[in-house]
Order: sequence, then C-alpha cells, then structure tokens
Amino acid sequence: MFEVMPESGGRVLAVRLLQAYSKKDVLAFEKLLEEWIDRVGGQLDMLVKLDGLNLRRVPVENYIEDCRRTLAHRESLRRIAVVGDSDFARSLVSLDNLIMANAAHGITERYFDVAQLEEAWSFLRA
Repeated sequence: MFEVMPESGGRVLAVRLLQAYSKKDVLAFEKLLEEWIDRVGGQLDMLVKLDGLNLRRVPVENYIEDCRRTLAHRESLRRIAVVGDSDFARSLVSLDNLIMANAAHGITERYFDVAQLEEAWSFLRA
C-alpha cells in the first residue's frame, strides 16, 4: 500500500510505501504516476519513502514489474529520491541506476537515509 505525501506539489510527487507493496499497488502507482506526468507535462521528480515498507513482504515479481513500468516512463522522470532505512533498499537503488538512470536524459536516482530527508528534498529541488 502507498499514500501520497502532503508535501507533493509542483513537479514533485512524494509517496510513502506502507507495510507491503502488492501487484494491485504496482498498478495503482503506475496510474498515479501517469496522472502526475500529465499534470506537469513531463519531467517529474519523485520522492519515495520506504521506511514504512517491510521489504521482505514485497515479492520479487512486484519489484520487477514496478521497475518495468517505471522504465516505460523514464523519458518523463528527472530525479528520484529514495528515502529508507535499510542496506537492501540502498542496494535496490544501485540496481535501479544500472537499469533506469540515463545521464543523457538527466535521470538520476539517489538513496538517502531517513535522517537525510531534508537533503533528499534539496536534491529534488535543485
């Protein structure tokens, strides 16, 4: 499950993932992502807060499907700040960067520890 954080606005979509991330959540997130991309006319920045997510409860297939769907929208993404509290999440961001990041298009994904939340916001606003 996920929720849109109240700090969302302008070209920044901020979401917090809660407890688990099901196939239904993957589809709902893609719909939300498309709505925000349409709203800002492309070049969306995202903050994804994972500290409420139990990564052990997310099936690998859901992670792969989420990556595949996000990859389909990468032309409309600029910066992604992932805020979490686990080395596993940090590793996933590194993997995402190998797959999704594209300096030629300005796409950058960075991991921030929960204590670095303000730094994550600064990264998105730069």
